[in-house]
Amino acid sequence: MRNSYGPGGSAAQHGVPRPTDGRAAAVVVVAGALIFPQIAQAREGAAEPVGAAACPPPRVSERSIVLDGGCIYDAPIVLKQSGATLDCRGALIDVGRRHRFGVEIGVAAGVRDVTVRNCRIANATNSGVLVGWQSPASVREKKYSADERYASGTRNVTLDNVTSNDNDVAGVYVLAYSQDVRITGAHLSRNAGVGVYIGPQSVRTTVEDSELASNGLGSPRHARRGLGRREGVAIDSSSDNVIRRNTIRGNGGAVYLYKNCQEMVSGHGRNFKRTMPSERNRIEDNKIQDSLVGVWAASRQSRILSSSDCGDPYYGDGKYVLDRAPNNVIARNVFSDVGIAAVIEDDGNRFVDNVISGASGSCAVVGTGPRSEKLGRPVTDVVVAGNRCRSEKDGYVFAFGASASGFGANELNGRNAAPSEARCAAGIMPFKGLGYADACSQAR
Repeated sequence: MRNSYGPGGSAAQHGVPRPTDGRAAAVVVVAGALIFPQIAQAREGAAEPVGAAACPPPRVSERSIVLDGGCIYDAPIVLKQSGATLDCRGALIDVGRRHRFGVEIGVAAGVRDVTVRNCRIANATNSGVLVGWQSPASVREKKYSADERYASGTRNVTLDNVTSNDNDVAGVYVLAYSQDVRITGAHLSRNAGVGVYIGPQSVRTTVEDSELASNGLGSPRHARRGLGRREGVAIDSSSDNVIRRNTIRGNGGAVYLYKNCQEMVSGHGRNFKRTMPSERNRIEDNKIQDSLVGVWAASRQSRILSSSDCGDPYYGDGKYVLDRAPNNVIARNVFSDVGIAAVIEDDGNRFVDNVISGASGSCAVVGTGPRSEKLGRPVTDVVVAGNRCRSEKDGYVFAFGASASGFGANELNGRNAAPSEARCAAGIMPFKGLGYADACSQAR
C-alpha cells in the first residue's frame, strides 16, 4: 500500500510540487524543516491484502530522519543541512531508474557533519549516494578562490553500513572539494561504473571495512569488456585518501589512481581542469580478488586519448596526456586470482609487504612506455620491497628504463627474487585493446 505524508503543512506550502503521476517527491532537510511527501510501500510488495496497514511515516525531528525498516521508499532523500542524520534502519530506497540519485548529501555550500546509516539504495540512473557541493563547475572555478571552494565543499560525512547496488555510474560518488568523507561497513555491488568514485580536488576520503564486488562490468544493456571494465575504487585527482581493510573482488579492477585529462573539454560545460595529482593515498590491508589489475597508479598514462578532447596538453603525435599519480603507498594487501597485482606508471610510489597468492601475469610491473620513449622520462624512485608472490611469469618487472634501485627483499615462488628488466612490455602489460599504447612498437 502506498501513502503520502506531509507533516508541517502541505507540500505546496513548502514550495515542492505535489507529484501527480504516482512518483514520490524527495525528502529534503533544509533550514531545519523537512519537506514531504514521500511515498512508501510495504517491503512484501505493492499488492497487499485489503485492509493491510500502510507503512508509517518516517520519524522526524529538526535534523533527523528515521525510516521504517520494513518499507521500500521510491524517491530520493536529499540532506542539505549541516548536522543532518538519516537512519534507514535497513529500509530500501529503490528509485526504480526514475531518479539520478538515491541519497544526496550536501548540495548547498558549506554543509558538514552529516551521517547516513543502515540504508539500502538501488537503481539510480547515476549514483546511489552523491556527496558534495553541487555548484556548477563553470561557475565555481571562476567565481571562487581555491580557499573559498574548500570552505564551501561538503565536509565530515559518514556513511555507515550503507548498501548501494545496481546503479548506472557509482555506488558512492564523492564530488570535487569534498573533505573527510568516511565510508565504513559498506556493501557496494553490481554498479555499472565504479563502486566508489573519489572526485577531483577532494581530500581525505576513507573507505574501510567494506565489500566492493562486481562493479565496473557494465549493465545488461551495455556490458563492458576487457580494459573497458571499471574499478572498485576510482581515485581521480584526489589526495590523502585511505582505502583499508576492504574486500574488493570481481570488479574490472580493484583500485585505480589517475588524473582525468579534462576530457570532452569542448563540449562538456561542467568539466574543469584537474590540478591535483592523485598522491599520498594509502591502499592498505585489503583483500583484492579476481581482477585484471589490482592497483594501478597512473592508469591513464599509456592510454591513447586522442579522441577524448582533453584540456590538458597532448604529446606524442597528439595521442597521450601526462597522468599524475605519484607518491602513493600500496602495502600489506593480499592479492589472489589477479592478472597483475600492481601496475605503477608514475614516480615515488611504494609497493611493500604485499602477498600475491596467485597472479596469472607478473606480480608487479613498474614503467611506462609513451612517457619514457617520447619524453625521455622513465619512472623513478619506486620502492618494491618485502613482497611475497606466486606467479609463473616474470615476477617483478621494470620496463622502459624504470629504475629498480628501490627493489629489495622480495620473494617469488618461495625464493628470493631479482628484478626483471624489460625493454618493452609485450606480453606483460595488459594493454591490448581499448586504445592503449602498443608499448613495444613505441620502444623499437
